[in-house]
Amino acid sequence: MGGKAYEYEAFVFLRRDAVPVPGGYAGHVGWGFMAEDGGYYGGGTENNGGLPVVVAPDDNGAWIERFETLDDLKAAMLGLNYGEAMATRHRMSCDSEAARAQGEANTALGYDFVGNNCLNHSIYVLDAYGVGIGLPSNSDNPYPSVWFDALEGDWWQPEPIG
Repeated sequence: MGGKAYEYEAFVFLRRDAVPVPGGYAGHVGWGFMAEDGGYYGGGTENNGGLPVVVAPDDNGAWIERFETLDDLKAAMLGLNYGEAMATRHRMSCDSEAARAQGEANTALGYDFVGNNCLNHSIYVLDAYGVGIGLPSNSDNPYPSVWFDALEGDWWQPEPIG
């Protein structure tokens, strides 16, 4: 039984009690991934102004940061109130440079409550990293918390991080 069965990891972080909508909350997601050099990146699109639309390239609150360890990434996400849960997908290979570039590009994408939001931007990064297959449809699961709850199966393992 030598080494790990995987080499890399991608993450989705959930803030369930964000963005009030009729009947509850839409929720909010952020993302993270392990780079080939063993470091980590994390980010999200926060839309700090709370506007339903932010015209590109105006500030949509998207951010990306490098972390030395997974514990550092988790601490940063907890500090931003992504404390409810984290889902992990293990990978044998990845493209962390493409994912990092997409995280940077998210800062200029603007924001729209429907179709260009934290969920879409997280999916773009995860796709660039190489974990697009197996992601739930955001058309069928338009709210971030509902989409997060649809992450299941062998590829994604949701768990509390707090």
